Amino acid sequence: LAANGANGIPLWKSYVLGLDPAKADSLPKASIAMNGDNVELALVGIDVNESAGATVTYKVYKFADLADLKNAQPLEGDHTFDEATAIQKSAADPRMFYRLKVDVNGY
Repeated sequence: LAANGANGIPLWKSYVLGLDPAKADSLPKASIAMNGDNVELALVGIDVNESAGATVTYKVYKFADLADLKNAQPLEGDHTFDEATAIQKSAADPRMFYRLKVDVNGY
């Protein structure tokens, strides 16, 4: 179960996330949408197997330059897999990129 599937994710994590480890494109995905002055980010493309007993959360990181990904700053808090994160933005704010990091804990 510790071996990676074709999707590059350990088999046990694919099981928890409801992904098909035999398919390279079976990966968690992020969605982004504007809702008024808020940027809403969410984790999509998964179907968490709650009976596995693991906890699935994600953290949001922000960065201004794609070339500087390793210096991304985390936003406060962990978010459950089924909740969207709202970030207040205005048209005057500088351009920002966001990354979602999925954490699967419990084993």
